Amino acid sequence: MRIGVQLLKRMPMDFEPSETIARVKSKLESIFLDQLKKQGEEDVDEVDVTLVFEGEVLEEEQTLASAGLVENSTLVVLSRTLAEVHGKHSGVFSVRKAFEELAQSGHTGPEAEIQALKTAPPFSIFCNLQELGELGAGWVLFFHFVRFLGILCLFLFCLQLPSFLVFRSFPEEALESWRNFTHTKRDRPIRWDYITAGNTGPQGADSSWPWLCALVSALTMLVILPQYARWQHRLRETLDRRQVDPDDFALFLDGLPSDARDEDEIKAFVEQHGRAGEHTEVVMVVIAYDMEVFQTMLSDIKEAKEELAACGSSAPERGALLERLKELRRPFRSSEALRSVLPCTGQAVVILRSQEDHREVLEQWDNTFEWLMNLTQCLKINSRTTRFRKRHVVRITRAANPRTSCGRI
Repeated sequence: MRIGVQLLKRMPMDFEPSETIARVKSKLESIFLDQLKKQGEEDVDEVDVTLVFEGEVLEEEQTLASAGLVENSTLVVLSRTLAEVHGKHSGVFSVRKAFEELAQSGHTGPEAEIQALKTAPPFSIFCNLQELGELGAGWVLFFHFVRFLGILCLFLFCLQLPSFLVFRSFPEEALESWRNFTHTKRDRPIRWDYITAGNTGPQGADSSWPWLCALVSALTMLVILPQYARWQHRLRETLDRRQVDPDDFALFLDGLPSDARDEDEIKAFVEQHGRAGEHTEVVMVVIAYDMEVFQTMLSDIKEAKEELAACGSSAPERGALLERLKELRRPFRSSEALRSVLPCTGQAVVILRSQEDHREVLEQWDNTFEWLMNLTQCLKINSRTTRFRKRHVVRITRAANPRTSCGRI
């Protein structure tokens, strides 16, 4: 009998039941070391391995049979070295700093870039939050929001201290009077040490500090939160100017007519009217065609082929079926013929040459007025932008990143 060990679901190994745990560990250590060398970990000379079976650490002098290992047994392999290597590669590293150091050193080429990525420094826990912008604007906004909440909570706590002192100044008998006030023999509902408004007793307090603190807290929230929302919006715009993402060059057009199948026509429209009085260079136009119609066309071809296969070679309707199949396949002879029959969904993605042009187009087409008119379903009447073909109102916004999937293409 032999015992099979499946390592990482890719490296099957066979051992005799009489082989020792030391032999198994030696084999695993050599495999792990070879893998680390291939991954560029040249400074790793040895890998420590500990085998655990059913919660017990196996000794090196034990055999597989004496340890109770049989077929389909689960053997846990632990290694501090592998954990350290994994932890080092699982961190968040600053690629920008790595390439800045590479540019300063004067080295170029793919090998130098690969080495720079391997030696990229991790982000410090005390780094400037703006440095996290290379990971995406959301990281910076999130940590800024967490810091804002911490400062706001500390400020509100200090603002409520006068109220706490008022509640604390009342004697314990004031809380006891709640029981007499309710005419019951139950114990007081809360402890006096909780310092709540109930400490003042049924008659309340004469001090104006509690309601003043509550009023100032409410006014503070009403003033600070909208201002912070505006500040985050400006911060996002600043980060967007500093970072380069695929959606910094892509525009999303919505509202095109169903027969807008000419990419050159859409390209000319954006180039002429994307920015008032200026030419906007367009690199590519991708039109969104209705895939439901496309799937229906494929289904019709499949159905016609099945009908043709079902009828005999001498059937009178065979000629008509062949002619029908030929007609259904006609649009698939070329991309131009296919585009001529597929309707447009009214949407398209336009790729611009310049990131600066991209921002200027959005300032003109995706401003607050256009957004409000679109939200209130009044865009077709009150839009101030140029009409496509002089009658179709088009909404131009920032396109989503390529990783975002959509039901229609």
